[in-house]
Amino acid sequence: MPWRGVTVNEERQRFFQEYKLGYYSVSDLADRFSVSRQTADKWIRRHRLFGDTGFHELSRRPYNSPSQTDPDTAQELATLRKAHPSWGARKLLDLIHHRDASRHLPSLSTACRILLREGLARSRRRLPRTMTSSAWRRSTTASTTVLLLLPDRSIPLAAEQDRGYCLEGTSQPAPDRPGPKSVSDVLIQM
Repeated sequence: MPWRGVTVNEERQRFFQEYKLGYYSVSDLADRFSVSRQTADKWIRRHRLFGDTGFHELSRRPYNSPSQTDPDTAQELATLRKAHPSWGARKLLDLIHHRDASRHLPSLSTACRILLREGLARSRRRLPRTMTSSAWRRSTTASTTVLLLLPDRSIPLAAEQDRGYCLEGTSQPAPDRPGPKSVSDVLIQM
């Protein structure tokens, strides 16, 4: 069966229109509209409570949030930040705590979110991690020989097994040009 270009609210309106006609049972309507019997009962219950506007989806926001930060605390946090723009959330929470030790204060992350919401702080931009130091160490622990190619010479470099940096190297002149005396001369010239 091809997909029909109708919205959820239009489908629910059609469901109620057919329910009001009384030709079909609730089970038949649930089958016709591809919903469970429990969902059909829920829609009918909402239709009885709210009338023709009962087909709209209800808000899923909780009625209350008992752990929500006290608005007075949030306001005091914002006021203090405006008075001391260079202070962070930790110092502001410490100041509020020293003023009234019995007061319940939000966590540090909540205080940061309050300051962000009020536009009094910027979120810190985190840089992506490309390679961990242990992975870098594992990739450089093997003793390897690297050939440094320059326009007039090539230098074989030996990497130390545990250190990850070059400890020795010798300069070999290119076949058609004379080369420098040592590796340090090459590195200084670079």
